[in-house]
Amino acid sequence: MKAPSRWPDLENAISGAFLVLLIVTLLAQAAARLMGTGIPFTEEFARYQLFTLGFLAMSGAIIGDTHQAIDVLRFFVGAKARQVVRLAVYGLMLLTLAILCWLGMEFLLAQIKSSRRWFTAPFPQYIAYVCYPVGCALGVFRLLEKMTFSVRRWREDV
Repeated sequence: MKAPSRWPDLENAISGAFLVLLIVTLLAQAAARLMGTGIPFTEEFARYQLFTLGFLAMSGAIIGDTHQAIDVLRFFVGAKARQVVRLAVYGLMLLTLAILCWLGMEFLLAQIKSSRRWFTAPFPQYIAYVCYPVGCALGVFRLLEKMTFSVRRWREDV
């Protein structure tokens, strides 16, 4: 059975770009302070980049099973039951991410309606909060992909 399609690890590439941008932003602020000045928007921008990095990297972690997991049950169940436990865990993660996606969309729409701006720059605040529903939706997509792959592999083994 082929592994689930990863596209070309799109989430990891985007998350890596945000990580580099975050580091450059913070280094620019540190360099500006050493020169006796400051760049006002860098701290706020870095905070928004950190949110985006976390939510986009989540689906990348789901792809490689590198997310935090509680695997204590594997010591108490057999090989066949492990597949059921893994699917149950994926199902709970899926439910959680679906709820977070819904709440993230409501939050994003409220931010758009409020038309707030960044405190230190003339950008709309909602731009930073697009990562909530997008990251959760990508996580849901990747979980569905993993669940489908697990069920197919399980059927082949049975």
